[in-house]
Amino acid sequence: MAKKLQKKKPPGIVYHYTTGKCLQGIVEAGQINPSSPGVHVPCEAVWFTRRCIWEPSANKLVGSNFTGKFERYFLSMEETEKAYGGLYRISVAGNFALLSWLDFKHKSGMSNKSATAFEKESIALGSSPMDYYSSFVAVPREKWLQVETWTGSAWEEWDQTARFADLKESVKSADLKMVIRQHIESGGKPI
Repeated sequence: MAKKLQKKKPPGIVYHYTTGKCLQGIVEAGQINPSSPGVHVPCEAVWFTRRCIWEPSANKLVGSNFTGKFERYFLSMEETEKAYGGLYRISVAGNFALLSWLDFKHKSGMSNKSATAFEKESIALGSSPMDYYSSFVAVPREKWLQVETWTGSAWEEWDQTARFADLKESVKSADLKMVIRQHIESGGKPI
């Protein structure tokens, strides 16, 4: 028997959270391209969330030999900001052709085992998969409502024309190695 797709009212606005390093490519391409398949995700997708401050799963996972052996660490929001040239979000109307998390699991062909593992990891990071929405195709600039930058305490509109040079400089000055070293020295534990 075929699974029924989730029928519920779409959210008003959803957000694609990203870093300065990634935003450069998004702006240059004029669209948010799907990310590559992951450990548990079997296909490319553009990810969105209903969370309006920050999506914990957008924090970067990094690897380092700093301690003498290779270990992986999840950076915090602040560390991700420092290491990757700032934090940005692109808002899209929730009625754009997006799949809810339950619909994505069904349509992507994700196994139950992978879906369960993905959900557990998301929850461990402080996220809720029920806040996730996705698209299998690129999301063009015409569908974006707004691009915003994180100021450290609030989101403010980002003016692409006036501030693209600032973005490039911010990305250029980001220091991932320093952020990882500080993360480890302040007691950050590997995953």
